[in-house]
Amino acid sequence: MPPCVDVYVWIQANDRASALATFIDRYVDTGNPGDPRFDALVRVVVDERPAPGDDDALADLRRDADSINAFSIYLRAKSHYEAIVTVTEEGGLVLGLGIDDPLNDPKVAVEAADLMADLKNEFHAVSGLAGVELAPPQSAPEWKEAELATPRDATSEASRATSGRGRADPSARP
Repeated sequence: MPPCVDVYVWIQANDRASALATFIDRYVDTGNPGDPRFDALVRVVVDERPAPGDDDALADLRRDADSINAFSIYLRAKSHYEAIVTVTEEGGLVLGLGIDDPLNDPKVAVEAADLMADLKNEFHAVSGLAGVELAPPQSAPEWKEAELATPRDATSEASRATSGRGRADPSARP
């Protein structure tokens, strides 16, 4: 599998269902989402009417055994490599899109920076984060840890996004 630049934004939406519905409508290939738990996600988070077994299906998406609420689901995207939806431990959303970058093309770094800015504006996100093969943070402490692990220096934001080190947007914190 070629490298992918993952771009995430942290959403503290008062209306989590509406924010996720908008993200799904705009970015997810709903005709072929790529994960059978997609319908459970929609019923639980968007419709807020879970069917029997939905909570268990989403619990399978937790990567941390101590997690109570957090999970991430990787879906097929309409025009990006992938769409990633994370419900955080605090009940927020981390929404992400992956950009295929098999050649470590500098143009992809610029695209990632632009995409982050667009997502932040579209969803009124409080912060953004990008990196190569970067797992989505599932809690505020994980987000802060990812930010601390990303150097902030005189290099361009775009080049940091694809350097393998990741990139944090220091303008705000979840």
